[in-house]
Amino acid sequence: MKRPRVPPMQRQRALTDRQDAYLEAIERLTAELGSAPTAADVARQLGVSRKGVAKPLRALLRKGYLTDVPVVIRAGWALTEKAAERKR
Repeated sequence: MKRPRVPPMQRQRALTDRQDAYLEAIERLTAELGSAPTAADVARQLGVSRKGVAKPLRALLRKGYLTDVPVVIRAGWALTEKAAERKR
């Protein structure tokens, strides 16, 4: 028997351990910097290449945990309410 197809937006989008680590790093950096960190900031914090953070950041953006924020001089990544609620 076939399972009914669930539209993508209704599927549970759980975080992987790696994605949760990225959110933790972004939370720390936001507190330290006082503004949204850039992809380069996140890469330095996690000890990975700037290119290496692109895919996880896009996944978090797609899942609704991040939003990209244009900042005057640099673009950064800000947490959404959904990211704050994951700890509750």
